[in-house]
Amino acid sequence: MIAAFDVGGTRIKIGVLNRSGEFISPFPRSIPTPSEGLKEKLNSLILEIRKNFPLEAVGISIAANVTREGCVLHATNLPISTPVDLGQILMEDLGIPVRIENDGNCAALAVSRFAGVSPEDTFVVLTLGTGVGGGIFYKGRLMDSSTGAVAELGHIVVDPAGPLCGCGKHGCLEAFIGESALVARYNISSIQPLETALQISERLEAGDTEALAVARFAGEQLGRGMAIISDIIAPRSFYVAGGVAGLGLPFLTAARESLHRQCFLRLLNRVPSVEFVREAHLLALKGAWVLVS
Repeated sequence: MIAAFDVGGTRIKIGVLNRSGEFISPFPRSIPTPSEGLKEKLNSLILEIRKNFPLEAVGISIAANVTREGCVLHATNLPISTPVDLGQILMEDLGIPVRIENDGNCAALAVSRFAGVSPEDTFVVLTLGTGVGGGIFYKGRLMDSSTGAVAELGHIVVDPAGPLCGCGKHGCLEAFIGESALVARYNISSIQPLETALQISERLEAGDTEALAVARFAGEQLGRGMAIISDIIAPRSFYVAGGVAGLGLPFLTAARESLHRQCFLRLLNRVPSVEFVREAHLLALKGAWVLVS
C-alpha cells in the first residue's frame, strides 16, 4: 500500500491507496495545514498510518517549488522559510521510499495516468485553491526544471495594475482567483460574508447573484491566463482542478469564452478545450500516488 499526501496552504489531504490507485477506507480525509512544524506533522501522520497499513512507499504533493531531487526550495503559502530536503529527511526517518513533487506537477501526472490522454499529447493542468498552480505535459513529457520553478502558472501577470500577489508582483492570476481573493471579492458586495470558496459554490447553487458574479469574474481571469499559455505552447487541452473549480459551469463557461476571445489559436480554429477533472479536489493526491506507484 502507498500513503499519499497533498500539502496545500490551507489543508493537507491524506490517502492510503492500493497498487491499483483505489483509496482504502477511511481515506481520503484531510486536516488543517499546521502553521509550523510541517515535517514533524507529516512524520507523525505517516507513523500513525503505519500502525494500521503495511506501507511500501510515500508520495507527497506540495504547493511549493521542488527540485528534481526532491528538495523544497520555496513555498509562498506554507510554513517553509528556507530550503529543506523534505523527502530525504522523511525517507531517513521512516526507512521506506519517499518522493515529493510540486502539486501542479502531481496533478498533471494524475491526468496523464487517468484521463485517457494520448501518450504524445500536450496539455496543461491548473490547480485552483489557496494558491494557483499548474503542470505542463509537452509532447508526452512532464516539464520540470532544476530550480523547481517551471509552470508557475499562478504567477502569470494578467493585469499589471492588478492587486498585490503573495509573490510580490502585481496582477498575478493567483491574486485574482486564489481562494482568499475570491472570498474577499464576494464579501465586498455581500451582506452575508463567508470564508471559503466552497461556501461561494453553495450560494451559487442557491441562486445567489453575487456568487454568480464572482464565478464569472474568476472564469474571465482564468481565460486570460490560459490565453497567454496557449500563445506560447499551443496545448490541445486545459484541465482545471482544485477547490475553486467547484464554482461550476458559470465559471467554466466564462473561462472558455475568455480564452476563445483572446488566444491566437482562434485564428486557426484550434482553440484548446477546457475541461473539469473528475474528482478534481483529489487530483494532486492521486498524482502523489503516481509518483511512487
